[in-house]
Amino acid sequence: MTPRPKPQITPRGLNRVQAAEYAGVSPSLFDVLVKAGVMPKPIQWGGRRVFDRVAIDRVFDKAMKMKDEDDWTFEVSV
Repeated sequence: MTPRPKPQITPRGLNRVQAAEYAGVSPSLFDVLVKAGVMPKPIQWGGRRVFDRVAIDRVFDKAMKMKDEDDWTFEVSV
């Protein structure tokens, strides 16, 4: 009898590298976006900084809504 595979769990809390990967950008660009207030700041849990995946989704939802309304683009100067 073969063992059952473990179910995949999508974490809600992401570290910096995971959050950047989830958003489709490099960690350094993700840092710029967080500093500019585009991406959400992390939650501090003990010694860990955790980014909320759902909050990142909300940024994309808002950007898509703005894009649909007036061909919105966002640029960050580094």
